[in-house]
Amino acid sequence: MGSMTVRIADASDRDALLALTPRLADFPRPPWRTAHEIAAADDAILLAALAAPGPDAAVFVTSAPGGPVDGVVFVSTKTDYFTHRRHAHVEVLAVAPQAQGRGVARALMAAAETWASARGDRFITLNVFDGNARARGLYARLGYRPETIHYRKDLAAGADMAGDGATAPTASTITIRPDTAGDSDALWAILHAVIAAGDTYAFSPDMARAEALAVWHPPGGHTFVAERDGRLVGTYLLKANQPGLGSHVANCGYMVAPEARGVGIGEALCRHSLDQARALGFLAMQFNAVVSTNLGAIALWQRCGFAIVGTVPRAFRHSRVGLVDIHVMYRVL
Repeated sequence: MGSMTVRIADASDRDALLALTPRLADFPRPPWRTAHEIAAADDAILLAALAAPGPDAAVFVTSAPGGPVDGVVFVSTKTDYFTHRRHAHVEVLAVAPQAQGRGVARALMAAAETWASARGDRFITLNVFDGNARARGLYARLGYRPETIHYRKDLAAGADMAGDGATAPTASTITIRPDTAGDSDALWAILHAVIAAGDTYAFSPDMARAEALAVWHPPGGHTFVAERDGRLVGTYLLKANQPGLGSHVANCGYMVAPEARGVGIGEALCRHSLDQARALGFLAMQFNAVVSTNLGAIALWQRCGFAIVGTVPRAFRHSRVGLVDIHVMYRVL
């Protein structure tokens, strides 16, 4: 913590803060809450605080010396329901994946508490999702104690509880499991469709079935498939990014059937793979070649906590637009 700078945010930090808000949805969410709506709500309150700073709220950011912003806390003013006393309330706390484990969250919370104490506030509150075990553990270690519990019941008949009428898959609608030999035909159909498009993977678009299936089942790899309504709609391959001294970092590739895109299957696969990687003992995950034109995937990986840590110019020969950049993306587990 000695080499960390904590300061009040200003308008120049806008883009850095927006890059951090996907971290606020990086946990097992209730099926009716989407990552997008959580991040969008936090984007809105952060931007409002930056645009109109005042004595009743503060946005603090952290950074290493000479480094980018790697954490943010937004603390505001609330009134206690029972006593009507003014108190401080933590609205947002987010830390970049690459900054985890350095005491950033503790430093930010200390800044929020110092700000509240200086105003004469007697206590400080916050809300946290029940499924966000990482955040709940942090707050418990910092001395925060649970008070009320918020419950929800959906009253709309037949509602899918996916949020705003969305049809994002949930644990009850999608099954992610290790693949079997009996999945090879359906798996090949997904692999072929993605590879032949020539816009996301460097594999030759005319790769044959046997080669593709072999590549997707390397020694030491873990291949999973997503099944919905009795058919395969996606797959991922999890493996070590490098052998030997690099084997603590995972690598993963994902493919979704073209007809099943746009409903959250890719995100379900990614979050499942993060859990599997942790269970296997990996400490981080790295994507080596995210094609720069694949904006939907980049946004998805960022929602799942990945950051772009490098760019290789014109390293991918896109089937339609020619030479484009690729990004290296990374997050700690």
